[in-house]
Amino acid sequence: MKYKINDIMVDANGYKRKVLAVVDNLYGLSFYNDYKTFSCWYTQEDVDEEGYTLDISEWEPEKNDTYYYISLTDMTVSFSIWTNNEKDSNRKKLNLVFQTRELAEKRLAEIVTFLKK
Repeated sequence: MKYKINDIMVDANGYKRKVLAVVDNLYGLSFYNDYKTFSCWYTQEDVDEEGYTLDISEWEPEKNDTYYYISLTDMTVSFSIWTNNEKDSNRKKLNLVFQTRELAEKRLAEIVTFLKK
C-alpha cells in the first residue's frame, strides 16, 4: 500500500508513526507516538517487512478530502468530498467513513457477514 503525508501507520506491535514526508519510494517517518519529530526514512520494503498498516482509528477527514463511505440503504461503497456538513458528520458518527475504498469494502464485507448470521 502506498502511504501519503499525514497518514498514521501502526506496526504489528501497535506502535504508531506518522508519515511526515514522501519522496519517490521513501517515507519520512516520525518517532513512535511522537507525530511531530522526524525519526528516519523507510522504503516501501521496510514498511512491508515491519508489518505496517494504515491506522484508520486516528484518521479525520479535512475539508475537501475525498473519503469513502458505506451506504446502508443499498449496502454499497461510494465516495464523497468532506465538507463537514450534517451528512458527513452523521456518516462519521456511525463509523461509516473511511480513508480508502479498500478499507470501506473490508468493513462492508464484515457488516454483510454479521447480518447473514
